[in-house]
Amino acid sequence: MSKNQKVLWAVLSGCVVLALVAAGVYWFVSSRQAETPESSSTSSPTESSGGGGASGPEGYDVEAGSGGSGKAKADSRTPVGYDWHCASAVQAATNYYTFALSGTENFELSKDQWDSLIDEINGDLDGGVGPMSEVKSKQEKDDFWPDGKHDDLKLEAHPEQGLFRVLDCNDGAEATIDVVSAMTWPAEKDEAMYSGARLYLTWSDNDWRLVDVDEKPVDDAIIDASEQDASINLDAPPFPVTAKWRAKAIDLLGPAWQEYSNAPQ
Repeated sequence: MSKNQKVLWAVLSGCVVLALVAAGVYWFVSSRQAETPESSSTSSPTESSGGGGASGPEGYDVEAGSGGSGKAKADSRTPVGYDWHCASAVQAATNYYTFALSGTENFELSKDQWDSLIDEINGDLDGGVGPMSEVKSKQEKDDFWPDGKHDDLKLEAHPEQGLFRVLDCNDGAEATIDVVSAMTWPAEKDEAMYSGARLYLTWSDNDWRLVDVDEKPVDDAIIDASEQDASINLDAPPFPVTAKWRAKAIDLLGPAWQEYSNAPQ
């Protein structure tokens, strides 16, 4: 074998060794990546937020009236289609109360339309025999006036002037939220009424679904707070409900209550 041939074989042998080493390194790195997947910036809806998903030391940053990617088919008004975070559960609770539970709906919908709305935001989880069926049974056909004959009694909701309290929430799972909204009538623009309820929601079929409603806990909280301080009547705050008034209400109701980011100052 000539000297040139020996040099050529040496070069080829070196290339083969380098190729084998590179292949080994590639296999090792690939196997390590397969064992440890890259972390994603979006966590799974089944993961708990472990504390309710609070946005910071001040609690939840929620704009009243916001949220939802569309409108309910039943009334073309109620926002639906929320993401699975707890702040969106607050948005859903506020909107469900405003459009379907506060009394404003009685002037906009017929009984059949309202029943369909309740079924839609419930996601048909009730099966016709659960709490939401009881909610529907409490309302009769004559309680609805979409014909405009009783517009002199028509309620207007101002959720941004109200308050909310997150009692329990896990992202993409379940939430229990108290909602208070300021309500007014056409003839009473200088005085509002605080009205609210405790809403129970469940994450199902890519949306927050309303599964139960209880007005008593919120009513009792407002009554108890009013009894603590006779100088403030939570049942009839001035309108608009100012930041000073809301701060006083939170002092009486408890620090867990919050105001919305778009609350009037």
